[in-house]
Amino acid sequence: MGEFGLDKPPEMVSPLDSVKLIWSMRSIFRYFSGRYARPVKEYTREVREPLLDDLIQHLFLPEAPVWFIFMLLALLANGQMGLLKGGCRDFVGSIEKRYRELGGEIDFKSTVKEILVEDDHAVGVRLVDGTEHRADFVISAADGYSTIFEMLGGHYVNEKISARYREWKLFQPVIMVSYGVAREFSDEPPFSIIMLEHPFDSGSRSVDELSLRIFNYSDGFAPAGKTVVQVMFDAEWDYWNNLKNGKKSDYEKEKSRVAAEVLEKLQRYYPGIASQVEVTDVATPTGIMARLRSSRGSYEGWLMQADTIMEQIERMLPGLSGFFMAGQWVMPGGGVVPCLYSGRHAVQLLCREDKKRFSV
Repeated sequence: MGEFGLDKPPEMVSPLDSVKLIWSMRSIFRYFSGRYARPVKEYTREVREPLLDDLIQHLFLPEAPVWFIFMLLALLANGQMGLLKGGCRDFVGSIEKRYRELGGEIDFKSTVKEILVEDDHAVGVRLVDGTEHRADFVISAADGYSTIFEMLGGHYVNEKISARYREWKLFQPVIMVSYGVAREFSDEPPFSIIMLEHPFDSGSRSVDELSLRIFNYSDGFAPAGKTVVQVMFDAEWDYWNNLKNGKKSDYEKEKSRVAAEVLEKLQRYYPGIASQVEVTDVATPTGIMARLRSSRGSYEGWLMQADTIMEQIERMLPGLSGFFMAGQWVMPGGGVVPCLYSGRHAVQLLCREDKKRFSV
């Protein structure tokens, strides 16, 4: 089945491939329509118990189709999803190590300003410091808007692409507050949702729930006897962007206020935690934007909705050769596995253009 047909990029899927995919999925197609294709927030209107309603909505995202929640629960039950003891550092590090072993080179802290194009063929990149790197092919896993409309100047688009970036909804930006705590939480679940009895304000939003993550499932996240405790909640891009572009003291003051508000809420559930915090870090939507160039601070690209999650986005742009896109901006809903597939797709297309056989 190829993970819902992800074994090939859209540009390489033939009519026969589509028929084979439909046939392989014949037993589960009923879940992709009707009540199971509805957003979770609509599906739970039939749930009479408010707490259960809220619980189901926050198994993932309220906008996600119901079938996607079924899929997540099935993957968890089948042992195909879990927590990485070494965290993302070991996971990414193994990929980097393999890439270097194959002769690849990596330049960190090198921001691309422009993708170089000659005769409608990508030939390299120019960095913000003016340095140029020439290449036979260019793959961008960067922010989609920045890539298409800034690095490429918006020269290689059609109405479909323009409408997507104009109309599609993005993942809501978030505030992420992390505390380094001189305490162990060995008996606590690593993930939980706290429903606040007394909400607090952030911008024009009333924050009534916190997504809590306790990094207690490995000794690799903090020194002995200490734990990273991380809280996340939805935020407003315009509010934080205006603060960032105003007086620096106002921006920093609001970050400190939010961190204090969150810590006060945690104090009720973990008495004494306020006095045990040794390090505090607040990541805002503008901070995420600054590091990832991610449009409006959207941490995972296109919002996962019933009408877009199955949309096929081409990895190449009209009229431009030697260039391919990868990452969450060509995979609605984002996520690690789809993005890994998108990298595979980019290499498959590269091999096709270079007239070489793709193999792993």
